[in-house]
Amino acid sequence: MELNNIVDSEVLYRMVKKSDPDGFINGKPTAALFMDANGVSVDRDGGRVEADIIENFKKRFRKRDDYRTAVKIKAGVCRDVDTFPKPIGNHKNRFHAEIWNSQNEKLVSLFKAVKLAKMCNEVKE
Repeated sequence: MELNNIVDSEVLYRMVKKSDPDGFINGKPTAALFMDANGVSVDRDGGRVEADIIENFKKRFRKRDDYRTAVKIKAGVCRDVDTFPKPIGNHKNRFHAEIWNSQNEKLVSLFKAVKLAKMCNEVKE
């Protein structure tokens, strides 16, 4: 995994919180899951096994018992929708990234968020 570049084949994982009732409705992800004024927070796969990624999400939110499920989408699909996967890694999580509307605009538009919601897949545990 190159820290400063996200390749099209890389899978991005978005956690769905129990405390976010609009993120998943009737068993399907919604546009709300992909709209955040601070950028859509995701974890890059980074060559890790999917089960480890999900377990990491659960550990991070164990105190609040807020993990509901997760969805995944390839970075190339995000780019096909005209969004911008951006590597953001930090000292706590080198796999952290965000999906932005464009290179300079964080909030993904409703139209693009709807497309992302339709193109992502729930992670089956």
